[in-house]
Amino acid sequence: MGLLNEAYFYVGAYTSDSEPTGISYCRLNTETGEITIVDTYRDLPNASFLALNEARTVLYAVSETDTYEGRKGGSVAAYAIAPETGKLTKLNQQPTDGSAPCYVSLDGEGRRLYVANYMGGNVTVLPIQADGSLGAPVQLLQHAGAVGPRADRQEAPHAHSIVPTPDNRFAVAADLGLDRLLVYAIAAESGARGGRWPAAFGVQRGPAVRVRGE
Repeated sequence: MGLLNEAYFYVGAYTSDSEPTGISYCRLNTETGEITIVDTYRDLPNASFLALNEARTVLYAVSETDTYEGRKGGSVAAYAIAPETGKLTKLNQQPTDGSAPCYVSLDGEGRRLYVANYMGGNVTVLPIQADGSLGAPVQLLQHAGAVGPRADRQEAPHAHSIVPTPDNRFAVAADLGLDRLLVYAIAAESGARGGRWPAAFGVQRGPAVRVRGE
């Protein structure tokens, strides 16, 4: 996809009327440090978080908005990545049913997509089809409970991220508004999850889980 001294990457961005940037495909010269924008995809407003599948053949991006196609909540899109050029072709877009989606991740099998909806205070589960496109949401899990001490930012639940564990048994969501980690058990077949509980998540004899404060 380029010379030995070149690396390629994607950048998501918030969209404004003056600069309608969505996703930029960039080239880095590893010798000089120069970055060049190769292409820009402006069809997805507020593409604030991106994720690749393990094979790096599909890119997923949230659209951090309050409405999508006339319904409340944001959306998430799937793009096929051309193997020779790295350029993107949009596969499809689905609602998240929660406002301001801000984080997206995939399970270890590449079968399910998880989205954290910041203003909705909830997380969404979507199935991934064989071609990498997304099915309609199969579950929306609403966060609730006592909020944190910062009234200016913690007036309500604000789901900020959700990450499956390496063994695909759990998904851990960080909620900025609640000051908590919420742990969901993943159903093997459907991807639906059972009850949640706040947790200081960790493994005694294994890899550690790091939590970043904001």
